[in-house]
Amino acid sequence: MPLRDYFKPGPEFQERVIALGRELANASDRIAAIAGAALLDDALGLALSARFVSIGKRWEDRLFSGATAPLSSLSAKARVGFALGMLGPATFADIELIRKVRNEFAHIALSVSFNDPGIMEKCHQLTTPSRIDDIWLAIAQLGGQHDFDNTKHRYIASARHIAVRLLEQKRVNPVIRSVPPDVLPWASLCIFLKPHPLLIRTCHRMRARRQHPPRSSPG
Repeated sequence: MPLRDYFKPGPEFQERVIALGRELANASDRIAAIAGAALLDDALGLALSARFVSIGKRWEDRLFSGATAPLSSLSAKARVGFALGMLGPATFADIELIRKVRNEFAHIALSVSFNDPGIMEKCHQLTTPSRIDDIWLAIAQLGGQHDFDNTKHRYIASARHIAVRLLEQKRVNPVIRSVPPDVLPWASLCIFLKPHPLLIRTCHRMRARRQHPPRSSPG
């Protein structure tokens, strides 16, 4: 099921969030680390695409899919999300920590766990758990993340909470998705510069000609 449908608002929403937390809590450390970051990556991509004009799947694939796509990585998505005001500094910092922990699990063939000192240090730097309200604390506990001193629980709860809040932001704050015109009207130039009077008169004449083209004489 696509992420946008899995977390669609409705009576099953909280049950699905809880079920996902339980699945990650019961998974191996490597799977939990990679899947938690993948959930966050997908949610951030959906939240970003909701801010774009309606460009269609082909253009979304150009932006998000493939090695050369500018927004194919979690890091790139987070930087653009921060620039657009979708992420605060603390949340952006947590996404960077989650990305680094994910990379350690994904790129090292040797046995790695959440008990490794370097990974524990990064996970305990996560600040998202301190910003989770009572409702989401209850959901985290029902989902198996009942101890934020536990490195794995702290990581899963942070990734899931940021992801769900991004999807909620996407639903609550819809944006206008119409495609803008290719050519700006001449009057918009006044925002950037003070036009010369001759330029204004010329633009008026050109606009009048477009609105009332001269009639062709009969042959």
